[in-house]
Amino acid sequence: MGADLYVYGNHNLNFKNIKYENRSEIIIKRLSNFRIINEDHIKALMIYWEKSILQYPDVLKDKIIKCIERIRNFKNYNWSIGINIEEGYKTNNLYGFLDFVLEFSNDKIYFRNQPPYRYLGWFSMDKIIRNEWRKYLFQMVNVFGGNRVIYLPDNMSNAEKYQDYFDLNDSSFNEIENELINEYGKNNYKLSNMTEDDGNEYYIDYFDDLQKCNNMSTVEFVKYLEDENFNGNKHFYFA
Repeated sequence: MGADLYVYGNHNLNFKNIKYENRSEIIIKRLSNFRIINEDHIKALMIYWEKSILQYPDVLKDKIIKCIERIRNFKNYNWSIGINIEEGYKTNNLYGFLDFVLEFSNDKIYFRNQPPYRYLGWFSMDKIIRNEWRKYLFQMVNVFGGNRVIYLPDNMSNAEKYQDYFDLNDSSFNEIENELINEYGKNNYKLSNMTEDDGNEYYIDYFDDLQKCNNMSTVEFVKYLEDENFNGNKHFYFA
């Protein structure tokens, strides 16, 4: 059974004693004049992600084709925010670019279904593509005062503890981070040279090896995706 990728980022928004309605105002204020610098690269990645799904015989192809067109035509987005109540806890959910959802709790951000890959595939995939997604993740935590994200599988060797503790929205980012380090040890390797021997229960990404600027134009990046060696298995992983 494969594992889905969960991504949690930290933030420094002051939510102490602040009602959820007023938290929304704090979040939106940080986004004034903010724009994702590689948004066209991420749009291209989402299009090719959807195209890679078309190779599977049991998918609803018409639905996928409509989704691709929606992504291709998506522009001039505005940020909006709502309050989500689920299973007894609340989050402030941010919507905007490509209808991605970011869930804000006291000191962390949950990137719901972003990136869309499976957990092991995230560590095995093409580095140029992964770095475009990392650039997006960095920008989203950075604008809210954060500096790192945690990559987690939706199941772990200590799955019961994970389900009972790590996945609760009222658990703080630091609590999750410290528990993971105590349980599995500290990551003493870089994402770029990670091997199977390093263990793969979690990874804390500080983005310190990431070039934050665009190294390719959108045209160059799309060409890279469309090169003669491209196929769904080269760049995108479902495992």
